[in-house]
Formats: sequence, C-alpha cells, structure tokens
Amino acid sequence: MKKTWIIVAVVVLIIAVIVGVTTCGKKPAEEPTKEVPATAAPKPTEAPKPTEAPKPAVKEEPAAPDYAAALDEIRALIADGQYYEAAKAIVACREKWPESASECDALWQQIKEALADKRPETGEMDRSFRYQGGNIVSISSDTGDIDLTIKSRGGHGSARYYIREGETVNFYVPCYGFDVDYTRGDIWFDDEIGFGEFGESGSYDGGLHFRYAEIPGWVIFHFAEGNPEVQNVADRVVPGIR
Repeated sequence: MKKTWIIVAVVVLIIAVIVGVTTCGKKPAEEPTKEVPATAAPKPTEAPKPTEAPKPAVKEEPAAPDYAAALDEIRALIADGQYYEAAKAIVACREKWPESASECDALWQQIKEALADKRPETGEMDRSFRYQGGNIVSISSDTGDIDLTIKSRGGHGSARYYIREGETVNFYVPCYGFDVDYTRGDIWFDDEIGFGEFGESGSYDGGLHFRYAEIPGWVIFHFAEGNPEVQNVADRVVPGIR
C-alpha cells in the first residue's frame, strides 16, 4: 500500500515537470487595449454681453452763428419798417430751424403790433352797386381779420368789406345772386399787399341769392378758426326795410 502511494506521487511529479517545461518562457495572452475616445474639453461659458441702452435721440440745435445771423437780419428788417420782407424771413427761419419757433413767434408778434393801427377799420372798403332792397348781411370774426368781397353773378356790381378780429359788420345788399370770396390773416401789411402770401383764402361755394320778399332775408357769416359758418335766417324782420 505504501508502495502504491509512492508510485502515484512520482507520476504526479513527472506530469508537473512536463507541464512546467512546455509553458516556460511563454507570456500570458494580453487582452487587447480598448481605445478610449478623447472627450472634447468643455468650452468655457461665455459671459452674456451686457444689453446696450438705447441711445437717446439727438436734438439738433440750430447752428449758432447762422441762426443768430438770421435773427439779427429779421430784427434789422423790422427796425427798418420792411415788415413784409421780415415776415417772409421769419417763415424761412422757422422752416430751416424748427427749434426757433419761440423766437420767430415773438418777432411775428412785433410785426403784428407795429401794423395793428394801420389796418382798415371794420366796415365797407369799396362798393360799386347802389343800396337797394331789404337784405342784410352780418359778418363777424373770432380769429384773425377778414377781407371779404361779394360780387353779383349778373354783373350788377360788387362790394368789399374789412372785419377786424372780434368785431362785426352789418350791411345791405341788393336782391341779386352773389359769389363770396374771403381771406383771413393775422397781419394786414397795406392796401396793395393785403395779407400777402400769409392769408388763408376761401369762398362760399353756395353763393348768396337774395330776392324781394315780404320779409327781408338775413345772412350771417361767422368766422371761427378761419372757416365761415353761414346761417340763413328768413324770419328776421329789419325795422324800416320792406
């Protein structure tokens, strides 16, 4: 029995020697290295750009030398009595330098005050037909002065009236058909220029037609803000007129 265990041990030893000789010097198989993809470096977070505040609108100021020279020229024209030329220069100055409105308004007022007493009086300026019939026209103005002309459609004549701001004129007209033209303005320069290019002109397209009647007609022109409101009153009795 003891002999048998010795034989088994010898055989095991021999097998171990043979296995060791056959595997000696061999490296164990290496596992393939897995390539790890390079991770892109994170980009630094950009700080948000500050929001730019809106730039305020640049207010254009009048060019000092030119603007001052224009005002000096207007003052010189006023001092010399050249009011119409001064008025045109004021309009040009206001258009070129819109910021000059207050100065221009003050100069315009100077011209208006200088010519206030040279305006025609409220009333009739000219007439070519005779007083007849029983028709009355009343004209008043709340804003600006009025230069108004009525002309017979049948060629019988015409009449022209001036109405100062805040005043009223009443006049008689014959029993004809009339056209009415008017101009409203702030400054009356003279009889030749009138309101010049600064007046607002218009007409009463409906015309006026008067006829003999048992009760005379009455027409009222009321100028407010430059626009006439025409009122025909048929039941107004004028004492002494038939």
